[in-house]
Amino acid sequence: MAKSTSRMTIDERYAYLQIQYERYCRATKPEKNCLLDEMMAVTGLTRNHLIELLQHPPKRQARQQQRHNSYAAATDAALQVIWEAQNYIGAERLQAVLWPTAQALERAGEPTLTPQVRSALQQLSVCLLYTSPSPRDRTRPRMPSSA
Repeated sequence: MAKSTSRMTIDERYAYLQIQYERYCRATKPEKNCLLDEMMAVTGLTRNHLIELLQHPPKRQARQQQRHNSYAAATDAALQVIWEAQNYIGAERLQAVLWPTAQALERAGEPTLTPQVRSALQQLSVCLLYTSPSPRDRTRPRMPSSA
């Protein structure tokens, strides 16, 4: 069977597996092989992973602990100003110039930096910049992709 070209969302995958679970439980061994081939083609999951998922009724686990921001809203506001001043550069380049830009902008009177914001800006890692709301929720239009 040919692989599906579009990816299923996790919710679609679990809904599909819940339907297939009933068929899989009633099937004989040769029928299970055919079902597994079909499910591999539809979901893109490996055979062993499907077997593991179908040992029990598929149920999506809720996240046990919600993620939260690692820094305050004031830090995010200062980060937004710095990011705009640097013409929306990427997280890796932004992290290298973050603190010097913050100091220059503070001298110019742009953001007022509290001691908590100062320490947060000095400690922001590239990973946190990748996941921070400002660069992810771009306010500037993106260039069209070439693909």
